[in-house]
Amino acid sequence: MARLFLRLVRYWRGSSSAPARASSRRLSVALRVGQEWRFEGRPSDADPRLVIVRLESDPRLGELAHISVRGVHTKNPHHGRGYVEEAPHMPFSRLAVEASVTELVSDSVPLPAYQDGYTEWKRSAGGALTVSVRDALDVVEQTLKGSGQ
Repeated sequence: MARLFLRLVRYWRGSSSAPARASSRRLSVALRVGQEWRFEGRPSDADPRLVIVRLESDPRLGELAHISVRGVHTKNPHHGRGYVEEAPHMPFSRLAVEASVTELVSDSVPLPAYQDGYTEWKRSAGGALTVSVRDALDVVEQTLKGSGQ
């Protein structure tokens, strides 16, 4: 699944053509590593949350927020249960994450194991998602449905 996701991220490499959907109520957002946020999920997502696992500035991609997602229900025909409930590493533009979050749950939670995904992303010179977290999960699900992974 990590390789499939990297192909997906390469699709968005440097793209700014599909900006994140703005929330109807704009929050004043100050992202910090370790924060857990709720975000607008899809109908199948029980309690969609994201954890900020890394913030960085990239000369090619700009300001980035690396997140780990949990509390989702993403169909994956290649997984034993037919779905996954988390994505350990997803690289986004910082603005896309800021536009996606709806409520700060905690200012400090233990970081999930995202390092393998981040290392692979870095090694492959991956891109950053510029759509909302919700929309990115839809695309991941559609890609998994049509992949042979």
